[in-house]
Amino acid sequence: MENTVIEHLVKTIWFDTTGLRLSPTESVTLAADSDLYLATVVFFGSQHGSLSIIAGAGLADQIASRMFQAPLESISCDDVHDSFGELANVLAGNLKSDFFGTADLSRPVIMEGRDSLTGALAIDAIFQKVFVCENRELVLVQVCQVEYSL
Repeated sequence: MENTVIEHLVKTIWFDTTGLRLSPTESVTLAADSDLYLATVVFFGSQHGSLSIIAGAGLADQIASRMFQAPLESISCDDVHDSFGELANVLAGNLKSDFFGTADLSRPVIMEGRDSLTGALAIDAIFQKVFVCENRELVLVQVCQVEYSL
């Protein structure tokens, strides 16, 4: 899998789904002053792997507001979970068709918290990039592929 292809796919799907633009950055600090959201979708079947995205609570709220076309003040925690999970699901679905063949997708798993979330990420990612969303919030996107035989 070429990183440039995955990066382009992530930026395109993110914009098409949220209306927000992502730009790659070298920064690695994610929303230290707020809770973080982690959404993970697992690929299983002919090939195995996962897609994870992490973003700050402010950006996750903004994504929910845009996806539900509702004011920020009316967005609930469930709305944030649903929209962030759906964004991960859409990204994973597009990666699946291009890179994971006949693999099936799990339902998105959403977690929120702070520093402990980064421990949920894999060490051996085939793609890991930090993006700036609209020159404000940072987003980490990671794709892993696992090979094993029984």
